[in-house]
Amino acid sequence: MHTLVLASLVVQLMGGVKSVDVRRQVVVVSLDGFPKEQLSKHPLEHLTRVYAHGSQPRRFIVATGMYQESHGVVGNTVFDKALNRTLTIKDSELFTQNPGVMPLWTLNEQLGGSSGCIMWPGCDVTFHGRNVTYWEPYQHNASLSNSVDLAVKWLTHDMVPANLIFLYHDQPDMAGHVYGPDSSYYRDMLKKA
Repeated sequence: MHTLVLASLVVQLMGGVKSVDVRRQVVVVSLDGFPKEQLSKHPLEHLTRVYAHGSQPRRFIVATGMYQESHGVVGNTVFDKALNRTLTIKDSELFTQNPGVMPLWTLNEQLGGSSGCIMWPGCDVTFHGRNVTYWEPYQHNASLSNSVDLAVKWLTHDMVPANLIFLYHDQPDMAGHVYGPDSSYYRDMLKKA
């Protein structure tokens, strides 16, 4: 069902539609450090589909529908010869290597929707003269429940409810690095998600 709603939104956004149905609300959640192999080790009822990712630039694939070589974000840290400096995910230039890139949140805004991003890389960058309606910057070890509460607040806003939200959470990655992916702490982080 959720995949169908997301697919419907993408078709609306990419199919020459002049506006979006803002009554349809889509939330895209990325749990860091949860490769698809972990799903067989830690089966959880509510996690049935997993996008295999290994780094922040791959989240930009989800946001743009373009592979790394097309959207231009090829690493968390890259040296830009033209700028003669190293770019990180904190630099807007990292996300604007290809001027034709348009993340779904920007397209949604252009078509009359309201987008929100919670700690999603590149979401604070202006694309085609537009920014998201709602944005929460990255916070190390942020609480997933606080992020979900914020998403619900944006989705239910009285005046300008969001119809598209991208939410990034840095767990269970942190638990996996510290305690290992087979630890009970890692499993506990998955249960919280």
